[in-house]
Amino acid sequence: MTVSKETGALLDLKAYGNSKEAILTLNLKEISINKGIEDGIFQLDTSGGQEVSNLDFNISGIENYQEKSGGDGP
Repeated sequence: MTVSKETGALLDLKAYGNSKEAILTLNLKEISINKGIEDGIFQLDTSGGQEVSNLDFNISGIENYQEKSGGDGP
């Protein structure tokens, strides 16, 4: 999964079943966020956020790791 650091928008997602083959792939091709809206309008409040177990999302092992597509890279 690739999420934008600036917006929190989902940019890329790969979901795996019981094998190393992706059963679902989502790639964002074009996005326009708050076009025409002034920067100070929205404020994100994450004070009530919490971490959840990766088991809640069926992410059970590193064997399903795959390089993300795009991004800034190292």
